[in-house]
Amino acid sequence: TPCARGHAHRLGIARLLQTVSLSKYLYASHRHQDCAVFGGVLCGATSALRCNSLRCHSTKPPDMTPEREGAASLILAAALCEKETGSTLPHGPHRAVLPKHEVEVCVRGLVAGLVYGDLEVTFTEAYELLEAVESSDLDEAQESWTSATDGAVTIVHCSKNLSVMDTAVEIHANTSITEPRTFSSNASISPLSTQSQTSNVVLRSLHFNDTLDLVQSSVAVNASGCIDHSQPPPLWGPAGTAVQGLSLALPFRAACANARGSAADAPLSIVVLGAGACTLPAHLHAVFTTATITAIELDEDVAQIARTHFGIAMIEDGGRFRLHEGCAFAWTEANLVQLSRSVDVLMVDMQFGGDPSGLLAPPSEIILPHWQDYFLSFLADGGVVAINTVGTEEAVLEAARCVEASALCWVPQMSTCDTSTDHEGRHTAVSTSGSKIVHAVLMCGSSAVDANAVAAELTALPLLLDHPDTWLEQWHSPPPNAP
Repeated sequence: TPCARGHAHRLGIARLLQTVSLSKYLYASHRHQDCAVFGGVLCGATSALRCNSLRCHSTKPPDMTPEREGAASLILAAALCEKETGSTLPHGPHRAVLPKHEVEVCVRGLVAGLVYGDLEVTFTEAYELLEAVESSDLDEAQESWTSATDGAVTIVHCSKNLSVMDTAVEIHANTSITEPRTFSSNASISPLSTQSQTSNVVLRSLHFNDTLDLVQSSVAVNASGCIDHSQPPPLWGPAGTAVQGLSLALPFRAACANARGSAADAPLSIVVLGAGACTLPAHLHAVFTTATITAIELDEDVAQIARTHFGIAMIEDGGRFRLHEGCAFAWTEANLVQLSRSVDVLMVDMQFGGDPSGLLAPPSEIILPHWQDYFLSFLADGGVVAINTVGTEEAVLEAARCVEASALCWVPQMSTCDTSTDHEGRHTAVSTSGSKIVHAVLMCGSSAVDANAVAAELTALPLLLDHPDTWLEQWHSPPPNAP
């Protein structure tokens, strides 16, 4: 992430590319029956980098030197020879890699995530091209990258698509990872260094290798090495995410009940669609000790990582927590009868490839009347829905209108290194098309309650947010109108 790593991943990449030396490919071409084919593909690979025919970039990366471009071309040449001509290069020295059954446990997926932008190819193409690099050189590239963090980052698990990392963060005197902080005092949390440290905490994070700078899930690891679900997934720090904002549904539900003059009875039934590594559902399981949590995750690999590296297998044994693998849409349709009028809090945190309207999350189906009716049929009396929403401001506000949201909470600044923050203190990003992207949580309930009512209910609940004031400054009820 930008805080802990910045552009450190570029260190060691040139070394990686240079390991695929010209001598290896000269050896291969010498043994190949048609040297002209190989030579033509080599020239074509160089041209591909310049013409951007493999990936839609307007310019090369600024640090793509001629030497690195040449090395990248050599890597591309072997794969393109096979891809475009059907001719397979001989299994000479350039193919001296781990056996197929061991590839998935090496760092090739992580390194592919680090270099595919430099090579101007897709992540999948980079992963395939790196088969030509020996495992020792891949390990060296990964070690060079992690060493640039001054030892703060440790790779815990790697597969083709996923990586799990532990990041040590320094906690200065009189602060804690979850203690309320203002923007100015937020600087008290930093990547682990050798100066003035008093104690440190480890944050474990899950990343998709094709978007390494984005944290999919994160959780604290205590001094004994155990996952600590008692703390909310952090908003700030080198492994921060915005997922804790969905937990505002709990005080929102209580405030709605208070506005109606009724009680928000426990125990709670909470359903999370799009659970990731289950760090938020597990936190809610830990702090609401009578609640029943049901989590749905589409990606089987992510669900397995949640069980093996994020402590979910242990809490599943208790009977109050269930993790289901599969499509959230299919699961809800299959469980209409069981879910009917039984869910107190429904959280939607589902990824989406993008919609022409500018909505990036949730999937556009979520805001259609068909699914809105489904969700309303699930809710118990006084139940609420919280939806993680990402897109252009116009698309987010239009989604709020479509689902008839009672409130909207913009995601605030996510770290001291978060330079993508607008003048209103909202976390923002820029899309590939140059559009400003904003992030919000939509709240759907029976009443429009203001930030003061939500703040009052928060005081009676367990710790749910790093800094409630920061979130509630971004609370709008009803949501603003679309521009």
